[in-house]
Amino acid sequence: MVNQGQIDHLLQESGQIQPPDSLVRQVYLKDHKEAHRQSIDDPEEFWSGVAEELDWFAPWDKVFQWDYPRFKWFLGAKCNITYNCLD
Repeated sequence: MVNQGQIDHLLQESGQIQPPDSLVRQVYLKDHKEAHRQSIDDPEEFWSGVAEELDWFAPWDKVFQWDYPRFKWFLGAKCNITYNCLD
């Protein structure tokens, strides 16, 4: 059984565990900085591209709308996120 001292030690762990190269080669996002730049420079195009990888029952009319303090995404669209989670 684990004692409190062992748990406390694990909670203080600050080291990083690097994934194996075979896993890194399979990642979806190859260039984080470029993706971030695109999301800032043209957020509608960026998020539209990301959303197109999901199955939608009805497409969106507008990617987003910001009426401070409310932010709405994919106006007019119909999506069941659980449908996209199942294989």
